[in-house]
Amino acid sequence: MLTDDIQNPYEIAKKLYDSGIRGVTVVVGENLSYDDEKITILEIEDYEKLNRKFDMNVLVLKKGEKLCTYTIKEFTQIELPMTKQEIRAVSVAKLMLKPDSVLIDVGAGTGTIGIEAATYMPQGKVYAIEKEGKGLNTIKLRCRKV
Repeated sequence: MLTDDIQNPYEIAKKLYDSGIRGVTVVVGENLSYDDEKITILEIEDYEKLNRKFDMNVLVLKKGEKLCTYTIKEFTQIELPMTKQEIRAVSVAKLMLKPDSVLIDVGAGTGTIGIEAATYMPQGKVYAIEKEGKGLNTIKLRCRKV
């Protein structure tokens, strides 16, 4: 949801927490696509960390499912750019994947999006399409690790 300076992420998360809501992951994307872009991921129980001024932002609430389990350290980096964990979190959340979804990742790069998405789809399939040899090798290495 898009929020403003009155109904901001802190106020929304606080109201949910005060009404007894638990087990919700809060993702706040601030100034998306700008140089000062920032993405914050936390559990609703930590809503106090959102008690600050917000400008342009998007708030995503996710309940009952894990959100982005892999960090950069868990992926092998081989001279290729990699999607940041926060960007993967928002991207995968927006896909609204089901346990049996099929994802076709065209231009998969290093495979981080597809591998992250696969954790939400235990009965699903991910097809990664990448033309660069370095990318393909990286994806193969990462799939073996997961």
